[in-house]
Amino acid sequence: MEKSSETGKKGEDFAIRYFKKLGYHILAKNHREKWGELDIIVRDPDKTIVFVEVKTINESNSQWVKPEDHFDIKKLDKVRRLSSFYANKNWQLINRDKGWRIDLIALTIDNGNYAVSHYKNV
Repeated sequence: MEKSSETGKKGEDFAIRYFKKLGYHILAKNHREKWGELDIIVRDPDKTIVFVEVKTINESNSQWVKPEDHFDIKKLDKVRRLSSFYANKNWQLINRDKGWRIDLIALTIDNGNYAVSHYKNV
């Protein structure tokens, strides 16, 4: 059985490749602050800064749970605080007209195949 940290790393690596294919510019991965971590920070082709939370499950271990089920209001609030802190600290990266947003990438891995759901501006 694969550890959840290994599954999470696979999911984040897949998400990086996914965003690159869509033309996003990767700014940071696993950005840490004292009270938490932002999984991925990217710049949308339209110049919006996007803070990405990645939730990944392995189908064989899922027990009828979807990756989205692991992104609750408490986690969203934490990502909002971290994102706001990062944006204020790195204000020069933020396009005044576009601002920033939070996206969720929900991945299910089934025998090496990835099913991805991309939720924008959660």
